[in-house]
Amino acid sequence: MNKTMDMDESGLRNAYVAGSTESTDVPTTRPLQRANAGGCDAFVTKITMAPGAPTGLTATAKWGRVALNWTGSSGAVRYNVYQGTAPGAESTMPVKKVIIRTTATIFRLTSGMTYFFEVAAVNAGGTSALSNEASAAPR
Repeated sequence: MNKTMDMDESGLRNAYVAGSTESTDVPTTRPLQRANAGGCDAFVTKITMAPGAPTGLTATAKWGRVALNWTGSSGAVRYNVYQGTAPGAESTMPVKKVIIRTTATIFRLTSGMTYFFEVAAVNAGGTSALSNEASAAPR
């Protein structure tokens, strides 16, 4: 099998794999020709990679809530916010899912208790590594 690989220049973290194969079991969607019609089939496959981790996460204490801000990741379509009550002990399930925006407010928090937060970027390729950790204690 011949193969090549090229990266997307748009910053969306896509990879394209193109080549040819004589295999009769390469999966295709709407192929240009019947599988192995001429003894050799060409293909192009798009692979979307997970975005990079968000950066610059900050947490600002408010009355009974915490406001979060971060710098977004190229190619992200959603951000997951994770919360904990000890450093490095954020939950594995997001407390909030944020579409497009790079801000979130977490409500119904106990005044005087310190909360710790991390954010991950998400796209069709997967979930990024976690951002830096930020903490705040609501008033």
